[in-house]
Amino acid sequence: MNIGSPFLFDGVEVQLKMETLRAVYPYSHTDVEFAAMPTVNGRNSDPYLEGKRRLGDDWDFSLSSSDRLIDAMLAAGLNSDQVEELLTEAHTIRRY
Repeated sequence: MNIGSPFLFDGVEVQLKMETLRAVYPYSHTDVEFAAMPTVNGRNSDPYLEGKRRLGDDWDFSLSSSDRLIDAMLAAGLNSDQVEELLTEAHTIRRY
C-alpha cells in the first residue's frame, strides 16, 4: 500500500510503500517490508539513472531495517501519530 505523498529521497522522487510478505520456506513467517519506490519522475532523474547505469538494473530503497525509515515517513507527509500507528501495525503483523 502507498503511504503518504511522493517525496525526494537522495535526489530521487519516490513513493513510500508498505507490503506484507508471507513465506513458508525455510519456515512459516509473515513480515512487513517498507520501501521507497521511485516514481515515473524519479526513474527519469539523473541520480536514479546514474545508479541504474552503475548497477545495470532498476533499483529501489529498502527501508525496513534502516534508521532512515521514520525520516522517510515524515518526508512523505505523515505526522508522528501516523508514524507510530504504522510501526505498531507492522509490529503486530510480523510473526516468526
